[in-house]
Amino acid sequence: MAGKYFRGTSPNILLLGVVSFLNDLSSEMIIPILPMFILALGGGGFTVGLVGGLQESISSLLKVLSGHWSDRVGRRKVFVASGYLTSACFKLLLSFSAVWQHVLVFVSLERVGKGLRTAPRDAIIADSAPAEARGRGFGIHRAFDTAGAIFGGFAVLLFYWFFGLGFKFIIFVAAVVAFFSVLPIYFVKEERRRRGTETQEQRQEQKQEQRQEQKQEQKQEQKQEPQGTRERRRSEETGLRESLKELPTPLKFFVVVATVFAFANFTYMFFILKAEATFLAVMPVKEASALVILLYVFFNIFYAVFAIPFGTLSDRIGKRKMLIFGYLLFSVVCLGFAFSDSLSPFSSLTTFLFLFPLYGVVFAMVEGTQRAFVSDLSDLSASAGDLRATALGTFHTLTGVAALPASLIAGFLWSVPATHLPSYCLTFLYGSTVSLVSVGLFVGLQKHFKE
Repeated sequence: MAGKYFRGTSPNILLLGVVSFLNDLSSEMIIPILPMFILALGGGGFTVGLVGGLQESISSLLKVLSGHWSDRVGRRKVFVASGYLTSACFKLLLSFSAVWQHVLVFVSLERVGKGLRTAPRDAIIADSAPAEARGRGFGIHRAFDTAGAIFGGFAVLLFYWFFGLGFKFIIFVAAVVAFFSVLPIYFVKEERRRRGTETQEQRQEQKQEQRQEQKQEQKQEQKQEPQGTRERRRSEETGLRESLKELPTPLKFFVVVATVFAFANFTYMFFILKAEATFLAVMPVKEASALVILLYVFFNIFYAVFAIPFGTLSDRIGKRKMLIFGYLLFSVVCLGFAFSDSLSPFSSLTTFLFLFPLYGVVFAMVEGTQRAFVSDLSDLSASAGDLRATALGTFHTLTGVAALPASLIAGFLWSVPATHLPSYCLTFLYGSTVSLVSVGLFVGLQKHFKE
């Protein structure tokens, strides 16, 4: 297999990359038009925040559970397949929406599929790459993911601008593509634990010895305990609460930092609406919408181009440094959007031609690196291999749940008139400020993160 000759590029990562390519080809045919679709169905700024927040939060409520379940049953692929299939079904229903409330329901349920698949899928990726190349492994996966997003953006631009198709028909085509993304999962091979490093094998042997000792101790204790007490204790020892307790302290600290940043990282839809509102002041609706879609394609191009380089760089210089710089750059991007009406001496298009690619660079620096950092920190536990999906699920859940209040706050500020300030400025000033807070917290806790 060609993937075996490149660090971080196993067949599993390539197959899951193809899955993500097709799924994101589908999703990104919907994402750039979704905020405009909501407005066309009667929604407003706060509605956009509600949909965008629930989009992440509902899926995140399932991520830690799906990660924990996959750890307990020792299977990942079934969760991944069912997650992608669920998303495809609700994308199909989304194409029949008649009011914005339909969008709210179907988009939220579509994200249930993401909640089922994300942590187990990330665990497969982490298990399929050596520890020293996980950043590259996640970067490769994200590159496939974002390449699909680029093609999806061009596809929706083609359908909308050149063929004149409506939003609903475009979403229907996207749903059909989503069903094809499930097929490559059949060829993914599950591995509970990567084989090939002495450290992991030694931990496995130590765990087996510990389990044998625990069984002997439990047999002695069971003679003195009532049956009901034994059952409750056994349930607690294998339950989610016990698994969360076993997560290493540095990992817990980082999840707190990432959650604070998630409060700053509100839904992308406000970035799109900001550009559209600016363009609508100088051009017709169709041209403004097409330009926004094109800018979103630029965002994804830069995301894809820099995903692997930043993943590789994070393995060399340290993921903590990469994340701190990424959080800082996000703050700068938000400031740029806040004052985009006066930032460029030329045209509003020039301003956004700079800001949207920079927004993509931020995602390339942060998205894959955060998950790779969580995987690295989970190795500090004696149960690292078995609890990796739980660790990733915990990270995804807390950061995703924070997306709801973040987007609701952004939606509220979107509707607040800012006297003597550019339109919609408060939303982006909020994101910039909270992002700086996450940087300060990260720096303050840096002694807990040794790479």
